[in-house]
Amino acid sequence: MNATNEERGILRNLAARQAEISALPVMKTREKLWYGLNGGKSEHPLVTMEFHGHEEEVYPAPRCGDPLLRSVERQLIHNIFKHENYNDDRVIPPFVKLPIPNGINPFDRAGGTTTVKYADGKPSMGYMYKHTVNDMKDDFEMFKPSVIKVDAGLKEANEKKAFLENIFGDLKKIRGSGNDLFALAEKVSKKRKNRPALYCCCGTEDFLYEANVKFKKHCAELKYPLTYEEAPGGHDWAFWDEHIQRVLKWLPIPELERVSGQN
Repeated sequence: MNATNEERGILRNLAARQAEISALPVMKTREKLWYGLNGGKSEHPLVTMEFHGHEEEVYPAPRCGDPLLRSVERQLIHNIFKHENYNDDRVIPPFVKLPIPNGINPFDRAGGTTTVKYADGKPSMGYMYKHTVNDMKDDFEMFKPSVIKVDAGLKEANEKKAFLENIFGDLKKIRGSGNDLFALAEKVSKKRKNRPALYCCCGTEDFLYEANVKFKKHCAELKYPLTYEEAPGGHDWAFWDEHIQRVLKWLPIPELERVSGQN
């Protein structure tokens, strides 16, 4: 298992957004309502919406390439999208699910489904269950002892869990710490003197673009001096090599200006 820097950034940004949503006061309110419903003391009907169809028609497409990371990214995208667009009675959790392949296969029979096709032969969204037993008397020998799996993939699941935790880290420890740029900007903005000016530049195709735009708005609300620039480009050296020149010109370095003038 391996994750690129881009995949790590994608997942951490999505996880941070889901963490913000799950911490909203309304989630506590909804949680109490669901407990009340399960206890027979419902104040009013609770409604959640689900979409069953082609995901690409509704949800943003996942960008991670690794199958495990892609499945986690899909969870995060779905949770965020459902809150921001459905805003139903769903409680958005502060975690992602990592299933352990437990289960039972009665009589060790492989079932499955078959796709239903249109009259022109093209596949449709419909399907039919495959019936492996047609006659109990004639097919009796097909029955075998049931296969039961309990914690069969627990070791593998724990390895995946450790892998994901290494990617996410503890997001709660970032907030308000020396690694939280939003908190640092808010803290320094309260000073009247010696506030360092900031320069922020990001490519519009960078996977961190949305986070940069969010920080720009945060500084504007704080009235913090920030020079912000964006341009077409991604999270790569082609973009950085070009725009580092703009950073150098922005920096108040007299010696650098003199040397540049000589060249």
